[in-house]
Amino acid sequence: MTETIERFQAQLVAIEPEQARQMRLAWDTEDPAPRKSAWATASAALRAAGRGDEITELREAVNGWAGDKAFNFQDLYGGGSPERTRQEARVAALPAVMDAGLAAIAPEFLDVDQRYLLTKPFRTGLTGETGRPRKPGRTMRRPAGR
Repeated sequence: MTETIERFQAQLVAIEPEQARQMRLAWDTEDPAPRKSAWATASAALRAAGRGDEITELREAVNGWAGDKAFNFQDLYGGGSPERTRQEARVAALPAVMDAGLAAIAPEFLDVDQRYLLTKPFRTGLTGETGRPRKPGRTMRRPAGR
């Protein structure tokens, strides 16, 4: 597993169920066409660079995170345990997490807009951020006379 995927996977451990649900909600509101285009671009470029296996490694790491579930007796009897809630939220967040993972492993093959698009739902879930971050050093201009 590459170091980049290991670092990305380490971030996933701390994601709370509500954050995962917010990731999925944000992901569902985005137009899928630009995402598909970004995936096609990055996938082809990774394969051309001899790094096509990184997508498989990423998928395995993310699926491992989503399926990480501790056994709970409440699950056997339909009790809605915290573990089941956590796992269901993680499974729902898989598309948003995979998109962010792709942006992490292939940043050099994606332009800034594609990276932003792929990571926005993930960031929204983690931080609640819904807008594009402002560039450092830029300030809002005030109208003259104020």
